[in-house]
Amino acid sequence: MPVASAESSAQGLSVNELILTYWAHVENYYRHPDGTPTSEVDAIRLALRRLRRLCGPTPAASFDTLALEALRQQMAAIVQLQWLTGMRPGEVTIMRGIDLDTTGKVWLYRPGNDQGTHGRHKTAHRGQSRIILIGPKAQEVLRAWLRLNLMEYLFQPREAHEQFDAERKAKRKSKIPPSQAARKRKTKPKRTPGERYRVTSYDHAVMVACDTAFPPPPPLAQREDETHRQWRERIGADGWEQVKRWRREHRWHPHQLRHAKATAIRREAGLDAARAVLGHRGPAITGHYAELDIGKASAVMERLG
Repeated sequence: MPVASAESSAQGLSVNELILTYWAHVENYYRHPDGTPTSEVDAIRLALRRLRRLCGPTPAASFDTLALEALRQQMAAIVQLQWLTGMRPGEVTIMRGIDLDTTGKVWLYRPGNDQGTHGRHKTAHRGQSRIILIGPKAQEVLRAWLRLNLMEYLFQPREAHEQFDAERKAKRKSKIPPSQAARKRKTKPKRTPGERYRVTSYDHAVMVACDTAFPPPPPLAQREDETHRQWRERIGADGWEQVKRWRREHRWHPHQLRHAKATAIRREAGLDAARAVLGHRGPAITGHYAELDIGKASAVMERLG
């Protein structure tokens, strides 16, 4: 095919069509010597799923850096919200529509708005109220997760699990083995996805993402055909110490997002702005204490959040 014709044909492809073409390559390329798919296939599947939902019918030629940024925001909404607002991990995981006031340029989020005079947050038991300011950038991240039922949590592991399970079954090409078909589901399984993410599961997800993005050097990395125990035995005690050192240097914790936002606000707008936006109540946390009303804090987040 002439170059000009190939380019013209490529420009007419939608993102969905490009995904189908790429997926054929993925299924053929990412395989073990015995023919079974590698773990890379599942990782690519999850990434492509988000891409398809966001801009599947869009012409592939028009998928630019703005579209990529939108995709990244949807894939990491909780992390993005934490970074943009400076809220605590325990505050972002319990977000509900009923706790949001979306009438102004800067939205107001009061955790547990219907649960007691001071709501539900870290310092509510001390008689302190908590208002989290959500600026325009954070609003764009949050809009995709708003629900008609205001009492539902915005981020739900149960929903994500059910959706993943349904799509996996729909894509299954081989017949279900009789032994699996006859298997009865447990009526009361010990572990089931919940209606909201726990801080511990959020922490764990970030940890796993860091390990996936920054694996240790090949001699120290766990091989795909190894169990955890076999891996530890192969690299030995010295190797395991190197792995732990590598992880300390290449992992980060969700609480660091809050501290990073505090640093950014303090640099741009001063100590008082950082104290007000993050909900600090004492001078020992941000250096000194001064009154700053919610209006001034909103002005800061309209620009930085």
